[in-house]
Amino acid sequence: MSIKMKKSRMKKIFISSVILLNICSGFLGFSQSKNIYQNIPTLEEVSGVWMNADTAAIEPSVRNFRAQALCNRDITSLSWFASAPYSGGYHTGVMKVNGKVPVAQQWRWYPWQALRKMATPTYAISSAIRMLPDNDLVMWKVKISNPTGKVQKITISQDLIGFISRYEKEQWPWSYPYPTTKGKINPRTNEIVNVRNNIGRGPDDYTHTVADISDPTGMYTEVGSWPNDSSILNSDKYQIEFSDARQLVMRDSETGSFSSFYVVDAPNELVAKKSGGTATWEVTLKPHEEKIIRFMMTYASSASAIQSNWSKWKNNFESLYSSVEQTWKSRWAEIFKPNNSILSGCFP
Repeated sequence: MSIKMKKSRMKKIFISSVILLNICSGFLGFSQSKNIYQNIPTLEEVSGVWMNADTAAIEPSVRNFRAQALCNRDITSLSWFASAPYSGGYHTGVMKVNGKVPVAQQWRWYPWQALRKMATPTYAISSAIRMLPDNDLVMWKVKISNPTGKVQKITISQDLIGFISRYEKEQWPWSYPYPTTKGKINPRTNEIVNVRNNIGRGPDDYTHTVADISDPTGMYTEVGSWPNDSSILNSDKYQIEFSDARQLVMRDSETGSFSSFYVVDAPNELVAKKSGGTATWEVTLKPHEEKIIRFMMTYASSASAIQSNWSKWKNNFESLYSSVEQTWKSRWAEIFKPNNSILSGCFP
């Protein structure tokens, strides 16, 4: 037998052996079918890790399959809120502790929430923001703690800014319609960029950013000034439709849009302005004690729709808050199944 024939025969024997081994393994070593879904990483595994804020160029975002927003570098506010046809201007309001804005030192992104935290020698703060999937609701949960061995008296204030317009008949390109104190704009300017970049800074410490270079249209233009938080809160574009000890309802005079905040953990004072208001808590924390502050924001096309939302949600914060994570996890598991109820196909 020639060498060539021997090689050909050996090759056939090898291939046959591999095929036979695979067939046998189906009856022997793998007689019990494997759960292939165990190979799918959990949402925790694909989530972000804690990052130092001064090492990251972009902040974490939140979303709910309908809306989205970007965290700022303070501890609570959001910017670039969009949930077509609703568009949010500037930011949703910052928290102050003893008159100063705490700046996030670390943050972490999950699909279902954004986390921020910071610490000083006399207090520490951590915050979580979630959006209720497929609904017009944003939820904040903030924890202020006393890490010291002494009693700490703390004044906490939270601006609640509902600078939201409803552009139902507008096109929504990359430069979608955006509300400002002067009304709707489409071209991007550096106004919002400077508002965001100067959160927590006084006028003497302001920095000037030329433009939002992330806009691929090249439509951005430069302006020489931008509104401070007081100007945003007192913008004549908005008026208070209703207020009480825990709730604010704002109406946009330009588009007829409504936005509203509900404070779950009652403040000592809630002062109404125009596009929102300011809630204040006077807190005395014993050593290693903590204070939880929870509040929510919704938006709608009418005042009655706002109140309908609150009738469903205002007394159910914790159950809604927990359901956000569970919904994201169940949908994550579902999209890997053939013929699932979410996608026309499946992953991978």
